[in-house]
Order: sequence, then C-alpha cells, then structure tokens
Amino acid sequence: MHEGFFLPQKLRERLLVGVDYEVARVGGGTLWGNGSDGTGAEPTVTVRWPRLSPGLWNDVLAGLERQRTLQAGDILSRWQAALEAVIPTLMTDATTALPSLCSCTGYSAEMITAALAGGDLVEPEGLSAAMRWRPPLAATRRWLPVANLPGRTRFYPHGAAQTARTAALARIRPTAPLHRPAPPTDLALGFAAGNVPGTALIIALLASLANCAHPALAAPAVLIRNSRHEPLFAPWVLRAVEHIDPELVAGIALLIWDYDDFALQERLLRNTGLLLAAAGDDTIAALVLVRARCNPTLRFHAHGHKVSFAALTYLSPSGPTAPPSEANRGRAEAGDFDAGAGPDLPGLAALDSALWDQNGCLSARVHFVEGDADEYAHELADRMRVMASMLPRGSTPLRFTHRAFDAFAALEHSGRVTLLSSYDDPFGAFVDRRTWDPIVLRNVVNACQGRVVVVRPVNDLESEVPATLAMLPASHLQSLSVALDEARLPLLADGVGTCGVTAIRALGRAAFPRLAYSWDGYLPSDLGYLRPPGHFTTIEFDDLKTELGG
Repeated sequence: MHEGFFLPQKLRERLLVGVDYEVARVGGGTLWGNGSDGTGAEPTVTVRWPRLSPGLWNDVLAGLERQRTLQAGDILSRWQAALEAVIPTLMTDATTALPSLCSCTGYSAEMITAALAGGDLVEPEGLSAAMRWRPPLAATRRWLPVANLPGRTRFYPHGAAQTARTAALARIRPTAPLHRPAPPTDLALGFAAGNVPGTALIIALLASLANCAHPALAAPAVLIRNSRHEPLFAPWVLRAVEHIDPELVAGIALLIWDYDDFALQERLLRNTGLLLAAAGDDTIAALVLVRARCNPTLRFHAHGHKVSFAALTYLSPSGPTAPPSEANRGRAEAGDFDAGAGPDLPGLAALDSALWDQNGCLSARVHFVEGDADEYAHELADRMRVMASMLPRGSTPLRFTHRAFDAFAALEHSGRVTLLSSYDDPFGAFVDRRTWDPIVLRNVVNACQGRVVVVRPVNDLESEVPATLAMLPASHLQSLSVALDEARLPLLADGVGTCGVTAIRALGRAAFPRLAYSWDGYLPSDLGYLRPPGHFTTIEFDDLKTELGG
C-alpha cells in the first residue's frame, strides 16, 4: 500500500488517528478505482489518501498555519540545502521506488530515469538569481539579460491599451521596475494534475516562495491538491526532505479531494493569496469560476494545455535533395548547422518529441525545417526508431499513432504529404507541404500525440514560423526548440514571442526546462510580485552552439 499524500509528521500523528482512507488502484496514469479490475492490461499500484471531514480540514489548515515558522527570505536557501542533501538518499531508494512509479504513471523505467537524471529543473542557485532580479520597464521594448543567468528575456503586454501604456512608460522611465510587491499571504494553494512525475513537488516549492517580496515575514502555509494519476513522487521526496529538514516542510501538505466539493474549494480559494494550477483546461476554467465568485482579486498562475514546436536549419552533407529557392539559398548556406559536422540535430529533435510520449506540454509537435527538410525527416525517423528501443514508450495508447498514420496516409496521394514511418512503428513521422489554414493547422497539431511528429518545410524561419503560430490561440503556445545561426535568433524570437511562445530552448532541451526561466509566461519573481497583464518570453542560453553540444 502506497501513500499518495503528505502531511508533516506532527500533524499526521495528531490528526490521522482513526481517519477513513480512500483506496484506489492506479496504473498507466489511469485511476481504476477501489475494487475495479480495469482492463488487466496494465500493472497497477494500490494508493491511499485520507478522507477529511470539515472538522479535520479545520485542524489541518490551523496546524499548517501554526507550523509556518521559517522566514520567507530563508526558504529558497533551505530548499537548496535540503535537495542537495536528499539526492543521495533518493538515488539509493530509487531502485525500490522506480517500479511502482513506472506502474503508476505508465512510463518506462528508461524514460523516467532519463528525464529525472538528465535535467536541472530546480537548479536552486539559478532560481535564486532569478528571484532577485526585478525586470525594468525596458524589458517591454527589448531583450534583457536575466541577472547573472545565461540568456535573455522580454515582456509582451497583453492588449492594445496595455501595450501602448507600458511602451510610453518605458520611453520615459526605462529603468523603473515592472513589478511591485504583492500583499503577503498566509496560504498558497496549488493544483497538480496529469501523470508526469514531479508536478506537485514543483508547485509546492514555488508556492512556498509566495512571500518572497517580504523576506522578513513568515513563508506561507502550502496546500497542494495532489494528482490521482501520479500521487507517488512528490510525497516520496517530501518525506525524504522531512528527515533532513523537518521545519522546511512543516507548513506543507499534499492531499487529494474531489473537484466537485464546491464548499471546500470555495473555502480554500477564499483564504489563499496565491493560486497555482498545472491542470487541464476544464479544471482551470472551473477554478476561474470559483475565483470569480469568492476571491476575484486572487493571484492565479494557471498552467493549462499548451503545445510546443521546433525550428531549425538543416543541410545534408551530400547536398540538398531539392534545390532551395533563390531567396533561401544564401541563408541556408550561411547556417552554422549541417549533418556532416557538429551536433546530431535529428537525434536531439527526436529526444524532444519522445520524452513523456508527448504528454504534457514540452514535446515539440511540428518541426519547422529550413534547408533539406526531406533528408532531415528521414534522419529524424531513423533516430525515433532508435529512440523507441532506448527510451521505450509508455502506456500512451498506440491508437493515437495509428490514427495519425491513417490520416496522413489518406493524404499521400496529393503529393504534398510524405510518410516516413509505417503503421507498425511505435511513432509517426510525416512531411506535410499542404497549405495550412487555422483549421488544418489545428488538426495537424492535435494529431501529434504519442510520439507523432510532422516536419514542415519552410523557406524562411523568421517569417514563416511566427506567421504559422499566429493561427493558434496565443494562450496555447508554450516553447520553441531551436537550432540556427544565432545572428538570426533575435528576429525569430521576437516574432514567436509576440505570438505567445514563452520559452525558447536549444534543440534537445525541450523536456528539460529550468524554473529560473519563464514557465508559461511567468518568471520566478511573479510569485511574490504584481505586474501588468502579459507574458515573459525567455531565451535560455547565451551560446546556442555550446548549448547544442557543437
């Protein structure tokens, strides 16, 4: 029996005596329920969490309030020390925990290990530097460095009136701060959904920083609704942290309750000062309605459904399979990246689109390719075939891949679509040269699930990528993975940033974001500060060739 929740030890010992538990079987990222046999196709783990009465909810919230003793200014350094100390323990315990995590989420051990070991998501030193940085109004007019971190950021106001106002202020007072301190809060509330490991833990860490603008005050109590589809990872890590620094997690709770418990939802939102949610659009829309009813000024950082892309130049060592256009020829020849030297771009791109089987928002769905797109597509398919054995796909249904294959196979007769994979491959790779309108583009993007990638040949990345992304809702755009001559990056970055893209990473880094940079348009300082409506877009590197490993 696994525990899908976390309560600080003192509260656990005092409040959970004789409490009723809900017991469920979770497998393949799916909740089978208590006593349900499901399909029998996936291994499952049995998980429990306490069912709290209204009186116990009162006791939990009061207990968290009493136990928040750390100053807000000390939280991040304590997290840094605790995580550094706990990693050896977690690595030792991983051999025991990994099988259960694989069964619960439906991801392969190879994929989970690669994702968790290969990234530096938290990177406390970088996060600390980002927290100290106060973006000036000049960030609304040009790209600026972020503290001492690699990369740059720019702020894009939302709405014509706000854009005009901030532009006018930036001309007059470019060094004035864009942010102002938010009121301190006693409680920060979070919602984690989905089956990608670690979401609840990240939200708990970020929520604990909600009073960063008031370092001498107490850090807030933190309550997170854990995901029923991946309830194991965050409690496992928090229990390990508690052994090292019990005071750090004394004000944090991860629990599970029903979304349709409207009285509880309203009570929690009414008493919180910061709401964080990484969830589906339906859940976020429901939280927006509750917020409007009971706490309309509540700061809400919503991380809903998003989609990501890749943009790169690629030259075959044997020369292009088709002559580039006159306008494109000089640009392609000037590019830094080719298949005969430097980084393996198709391999990096395959990694971008394979991790988590395109669940979540990080995996690139459409790859915009300037240069020899056909050769690139063939190489990409080869790398994805290798990736299928190195990082086996999880329980994401193959019907997504089969459905995409059938749809593109039906279009092959047009001469505008090329198939690079077969029906039996555990991935899909296609070249699409059709004319795209918003409906066609939406269908293409939605087809890219379960390791399905569409290669889109273009003549000019800087103009065609923003023009294409502008056909999608800005609120649904997340990141762009890139590999191109760095001199061309500012124009492309500004184009896609204007469209709504919030993170620009080196190819191969899509599945390894860093919290020091923009997460869906929010910088770390947004946790404790207020600023005009809009989004930050960050470039997460200084030297693209170095970042790519070339």
